[in-house]
Amino acid sequence: MKHEKLTLRLEKTLIEAAKRHARERNTSVSKMVAAFFESLERPEIGERGPITRRLRGSLKPADGKTPTDEKDYLRHLEEKHG
Repeated sequence: MKHEKLTLRLEKTLIEAAKRHARERNTSVSKMVAAFFESLERPEIGERGPITRRLRGSLKPADGKTPTDEKDYLRHLEEKHG
């Protein structure tokens, strides 16, 4: 795939922070920006795809009860794993 140039105008402090962040992760600002734009095409964190939505609730704890919300599920995990 051919790469094209994109010019962004940002505050100097933000540019410096982005460069530092990239350097610490052994990558480039361009790669970080590309990864961000690619992430826009993927479902949000917590958003479920069609297969996951169909499977939701199909696995139940050994006691047969289905956790109804996040707090209930965390309680279940605490009881199960201590």
